[in-house]
Amino acid sequence: MAIKTAIIGLGIMGQRVIEQMILHPEFMVDTIWDPDSAACQSAQKLAPDALIASSAEAAFSNVDLVYLA
Repeated sequence: MAIKTAIIGLGIMGQRVIEQMILHPEFMVDTIWDPDSAACQSAQKLAPDALIASSAEAAFSNVDLVYLA
């Protein structure tokens, strides 16, 4: 079972983490969030199955790991 991960902060570093994480089947980018909706849309192109959370706090629910970028 993959480690369900939330990525919070979807600027350069957050998107780089997504790019690397999707290469490893041990991880699943489950939830993403950033206060900038354009960053969320850009990041979702990298991880199309990821849910865009409504807030940072909402991104924490139901994941095994949180990466703060």
